[in-house]
Order: sequence, then C-alpha cells, then structure tokens
Amino acid sequence: MENHIRRHHFSPPHFTCGNSPETYYCKDCNFQTELTLIFKQHLQEHHTIKKEPDEDLPNEKHVIQKYICKKCTFVTHFVLKWLQHSASCLADQKHRLILKQYINTYCLNEQKIKWYQCKLCLYKTKYNYMLKDHINARHLDEQDVKWYQCDQCPYRSKHRSNLSNHIKLRHVDEQNIKWYECEECSYRAKNGWKLRIHVNARHLADQDIKWYQCDKCPYKAKHRSNLNSHIKLRHVDEQNIKWYECQKCAYKARKKDYLRSHVNARHLPEQDIKWYRCDKCPYKAKKNSYLARHVSRRHLEEKDIEWHECQKCSYKAKSNSCLKRHMVSRHLDDKDIKWYECQSCPYKAKEERYLKSHINTHHLDENSIKWYECKKCPYKTKHNSTLHNHVKLHHIDEQNIKWYECQECPYRAKNSWKLKMHVNVRHSTGQDIKWYRCNKCPYKTLNNSHLKRHLSSLYLHKKC
Repeated sequence: MENHIRRHHFSPPHFTCGNSPETYYCKDCNFQTELTLIFKQHLQEHHTIKKEPDEDLPNEKHVIQKYICKKCTFVTHFVLKWLQHSASCLADQKHRLILKQYINTYCLNEQKIKWYQCKLCLYKTKYNYMLKDHINARHLDEQDVKWYQCDQCPYRSKHRSNLSNHIKLRHVDEQNIKWYECEECSYRAKNGWKLRIHVNARHLADQDIKWYQCDKCPYKAKHRSNLNSHIKLRHVDEQNIKWYECQKCAYKARKKDYLRSHVNARHLPEQDIKWYRCDKCPYKAKKNSYLARHVSRRHLEEKDIEWHECQKCSYKAKSNSCLKRHMVSRHLDDKDIKWYECQSCPYKAKEERYLKSHINTHHLDENSIKWYECKKCPYKTKHNSTLHNHVKLHHIDEQNIKWYECQECPYRAKNSWKLKMHVNVRHSTGQDIKWYRCNKCPYKTLNNSHLKRHLSSLYLHKKC
C-alpha cells in the first residue's frame, strides 16, 4: 500500500548530479568522509605529530558549515547531502499525510475514526479542512462568507475547488484542456474524479464495486454523494431540511444544484444564457447533460448506444435515470416506496415531478399557474413537456422531424411513447400485452395516460 501511494499520489522532487561525491578513506583507521576539508582535519588531529606552535605563523582556523534539516534532527556538513535529505524528508511528510488520510478513510473501523463534528448541525467529516468549508458554506452570515470570485464572469463560490472546476469547464479552450481518457471506451472527462465515477459505473464487475447501502431502505449507490442525496431527498424530515430558496419566485429546492438549474432555466435573461447546441440538428439546451441526453436519444446509432438493462424484466433504457424510474415504478413493493402525497386531495405519486404536475393542474389558482406559451401560435399549457410535444407536432418542418417507425407495419410517430402505445395496442398478443390497471377498481387500459386521467378523476370526485 505504501508503494502504491508513493507511486500514484505524489511525486517527490528529484536532484541529479553528474558525478557522485568521492569518498576519502583513512588508511590508519576506519574513518571515511566525502569532504576533503573534514578528511584533512581528521588527519591533522589524529595521525600527525603535534608541534609547538610557532608564534610567527598565523593561526589559521577553518570553520565547517553545518546544514540542519528544519523538519527533523538530520545534520550534515555536506550541502548536496542536505539538499537530497530535505527533498526526501518533505516527500516523506507528504507521504505520511496521504497515508494517514488513506487509513482514516478506508482502513479504520467506524468507532476508531476521528470525526470532526460541526457544533451547529449534525454534519461530521473525517477532515478538518472539510469542516471549515462546511461552516463557511452553511453557517456564516452572508457578509462573513469568504467568496471565491471568477475573474471572467459573475460566477462565485464558497469553495475554491468549485471555482477551479468552473474555470476548467467554462473558460479553458478545448485545445488547452487536459483530458482524462477512459482506457476501456471512448469516454473522456475534464476532471479525474469524473473519469473515476465513469469507470466505477461502467467497467467494474459487480463483485469489485463498493456499494453504499442506505440503512433505511433497499436503495444502494456506487457513489457516496448519490447516497447522501438520496437520504436528503427521501429520509430527512421536513423541519430538518435546509431549503435553498429562489430570490425571484416561490420556488425552493433541497439541493443547491436544483436551485441553480431553476434560476438558469427561469430567470436568466436570454443574452446571459450559455446555450449548449447540437451539431446535428437545431436543438439547444441550457445544460450540458440535456444535450448529452438528446444526442444519446436522437443521433446515436443502435450499435453505439450503451443500454441500461433491467435485471428483473426485458426493459432497457438509454439513461440510468430512466432505468431507476422504471425500477421504482414497476418493481419496488408499495411498502418500500416513499409516496409523494398531495395535501389537498388523496392523490399520491411515486415521483415528485408527478405530484408537482398534479398540483399545477388541479389545485393552483388561475393567477398562480405558470403557463408555458408557444411562441408561434396562441397555444399555452401548464406543462413544459406538453409544450415541447405541441411544437414538435405542429411547428417543426417534416424534413427535420425524427420519425419513430413501426417494425411491423407502415405506422410512424413523432413521439416514442406513441409508437410504444401503437405496438402495445396493435401488435401485442396474449401475455405480451401490457395492461395498466387501477388499484382501486377493475378499470384497465392499454394507455398509461388514460390510467392517470382515470385515477385523477377518481381522486377529485372522491369515488375511491
């Protein structure tokens, strides 16, 4: 382990010299030295006949310089030895620090770890500098926070590492970026930690993965940050949540990233938005992840798609998030699901976005509704996804539409869900038919949207 840390986590400075210093050996005893001055002094003191001092000759005294290491008790008269020792001593200190952090993180039992506990909340960490960052980010007043300001745009952060990542992602030219490339596939990243996440998620065998298990439900994750997010979203009581509130509307979020995405999507002026544009079609997005998802869904060939397959059925998806939603929707027992319940009616949903959509549709006053308006006609809707479908159906030229074609007949659709519904209704037989069943009455349908409409009407009229 020590060799691994020495090789991969730090590089000690190297001192090179053309010729190694010559060693002088005393022929009358075992004394040896690499300094001529000390060798002559040794001969003069121990192996020469002492004479009476001559008062007419000057009394010459040679002062031998000592070189002392400031980090330990090492002392030498040889400057090259001192330089070499100083380099190795400094490297050893870094090595010991890295080794200490490694052992504290991975090798100690939970009860033996030295935790740094926040005095203002339940947060704790294994590192003192992370506790300082936490206090700076969470508990200081706005005027006392130490901000790290970007000198090229208005971005600022409470963490120096976030500012460094921002500059690397936003302001470094492509040709000057040091890419971290995957050895197993064509993936590359601007940060080493993103590459490690990719390798852990895509190329490690199941037995080699270190899973982070939630102690309150069956959820497990490959990354500690994902588990922390899950706990914050699913298992923290409402009164203990620190909400991130929008300064321009009533929106609030449990994660700062969600608030940042909201501000970027809703409140930034058009000229300040950094658009991510597709190089194969007119599509553009406000987030790079949206663009990556678009490319994966629209422009990758079948052989190049990395499918995420369900372990319990034949379902597969192009994104891990879709697979997770499928698992929650289809394979989790009701007792293991955290339901999102409406405060105004008996409606409940397995995902928060469905609850928000329900509230926006059924319980908001006309003045409180946020309408999504079409820029090309008077059409407006309460849902952004519905507006996208409207634009795709009515305002995109035929030659720019990506059609979803049926393999069994000439049918084609502009939306993938319409094609799936067509296949389910027209070409599925017997046990292959996927029925959507109401859990309150015998109603069943081949269309999931019909089931949602049925459930919504039952809840609103209190028929269940």
